[in-house]
Amino acid sequence: MPEITHKLAELGLSGQLGREIKHSTFTMPTEYAAFPLDLRYAHTAVFIAQNAPLRLIPCERIVGSATLKEDTDHAIPPLGMKSTTHTTPGWHKALTLGYCGIRKSIEQRLQKQNLDEKGIELLKAMQICLDAADIWHQRYMQELTKRIASSNGIEKQRYEEVRNALANVPNNPPRNFYEAVQSLWFMYSFNRLMGNWLGIGRIDEMLGPYLQRDIKSGVLTIDDARDILAHFWIKGTE
Repeated sequence: MPEITHKLAELGLSGQLGREIKHSTFTMPTEYAAFPLDLRYAHTAVFIAQNAPLRLIPCERIVGSATLKEDTDHAIPPLGMKSTTHTTPGWHKALTLGYCGIRKSIEQRLQKQNLDEKGIELLKAMQICLDAADIWHQRYMQELTKRIASSNGIEKQRYEEVRNALANVPNNPPRNFYEAVQSLWFMYSFNRLMGNWLGIGRIDEMLGPYLQRDIKSGVLTIDDARDILAHFWIKGTE
């Protein structure tokens, strides 16, 4: 693997990135306390997406980080409530549909006439959580644009590569293996940012078809695919 990948792995395994994570310094608007629980959580997600620090490490190929200390305590920052842990969501569905597909599905369910008040609240909370995910995505895209303008060489090339991949996902279904890996990690790390400790599941089943297709078409080599996955696991050391 490239020397730069080894250096990023050493940085991750050193524990430095974990030690840099700090508790949130922002407080929730007091009016959120009056919301029903699902809506309170959803609005909290928006607030976190707007205020949580971003992390971009020069030359990394996969981006997205949980940057609040509460996340490591199985708590929802800054609510202090215990989060959802030790479950594995349907990442495959989210990967296949993209956030836009999930949003469309929610809108269709809201049009049904047999929903009770609690069901409507839950679906609206889901929509707001997707809004939060979009905010976090937009902040990363804006920061990547700034980094591209202020860097050069391999560092600039990597920022451009990452921004091109992140422009399509996770809002839309991935078009290739690189986008699929980035989409899966970005969705996972956003959930971690909300304090949830979740499983990823069968990444071989989720990512395998993209890998096979790209290898067969010649747009990707097995060495490059291995390097992309290395960066995926390096992100996990944070």
